[in-house]
Amino acid sequence: MIQEFASKDALVEEFVSWCLAALKASVDTNGSARILLSGGGTPGPSYLRMNLDCDFLDRLEIGLVDERYIGQESEFSNERLLRSCFSNAPESAIKGMVYDLDDYENNLELLNSEYNHFVDRTDMVILGMGPDGHTASIFPNDAPSDEALFTDKNFLNTNAPAHPTQRITCSLELLRNARNIALIITGTQKLEVLQSNTLQLPIHTALEKCPNINIFYSE
Repeated sequence: MIQEFASKDALVEEFVSWCLAALKASVDTNGSARILLSGGGTPGPSYLRMNLDCDFLDRLEIGLVDERYIGQESEFSNERLLRSCFSNAPESAIKGMVYDLDDYENNLELLNSEYNHFVDRTDMVILGMGPDGHTASIFPNDAPSDEALFTDKNFLNTNAPAHPTQRITCSLELLRNARNIALIITGTQKLEVLQSNTLQLPIHTALEKCPNINIFYSE
């Protein structure tokens, strides 16, 4: 079900309210809330608002849905975005996905160890979508991305069609096991792709496998 909002500001307000209520419930139950976030300009304003409105940032464990295989100093780094947005959170609360910039495969092994707690329990996943129908770093016409849609592995290296091409992503199986899943999209072009009945893009597989996904949309 798509929740449509008249403006991006209205979307942010409702989305952040929904997020904080769900995360607070996890904190009350487990003592902490574990959340995997996507990068990009669309969810950024919501992260900034959460940084201001959340009074339990010290109870959040924040990780990434996906990342570029680059250093944190790069403007393309999702980890850099999260640390900028969540400036009030403890530095240790945010975990990136890049641990070895010299060895792409070894980095994946290290990630499996560093993200074990998200495998055990993830309370919330926030997804975005590209105009090509990719979500996380799971892209059309990429064999490792195809694997990421159906494998029981937790993390994979994939290939993007644009720079930086080397990507790291959580598998769909890991993401779909989160207790709460949200997708944020803006713009009519993305909505048309999302609602297409003929295209078989990664986002459509995600929707099939995640029937409980909450979709937030505005133009």
